[in-house]
Amino acid sequence: MDNKNIESINKKRKITLVISILLLLILIIGSTYAWFKLKVTSATSNIINAGGIQIELKEFDDNTILLQNQVPISDTRGLQTKEYIFELKNTGRDKRYTIYLDDLALNTNEVRMDDKNVKYNIMKNNQSLKTELLSLTGTNPNRIIETGVISKETINYKLRLWIDKNASNDVMGTVFYAKIRVEAVDVAA
Repeated sequence: MDNKNIESINKKRKITLVISILLLLILIIGSTYAWFKLKVTSATSNIINAGGIQIELKEFDDNTILLQNQVPISDTRGLQTKEYIFELKNTGRDKRYTIYLDDLALNTNEVRMDDKNVKYNIMKNNQSLKTELLSLTGTNPNRIIETGVISKETINYKLRLWIDKNASNDVMGTVFYAKIRVEAVDVAA
């Protein structure tokens, strides 16, 4: 073989090798993204492990909170609405935790409900902690609905949300769509 043929063969091998590596990288990145996407959207139990901290947020039923096509109601009726039930389980050292209620993205044609129109009740181990307007908890993503310390135990929570009876007509046609988030640190920290 002459040098031109050898160079041509080597060039084709290099191009094939580069294309193969790129395809392999795309395949790895794509499958990793799909795995993480699957883990985030389908999980009903999220375990947080970091620096000796282990807290399990276990969600029951639907893992999103949605207020849509509802009307303002009294607190008495609001306390009878569907519960959003979840639990925190600590298997490690004592932790200080904060429970947030974060907005989720709406569809393009939806309008977000103002927090001043949403009332909530949170119960801890079947004991009511508070019933108040969501606007008193802070603004997204810093809406704090509960804080505390958890030892080696499981704490059961029930959360209810409804449209406050004092809401004006501008609440009609709006949507409240959210999800629970928990952050925890070691008490010694």
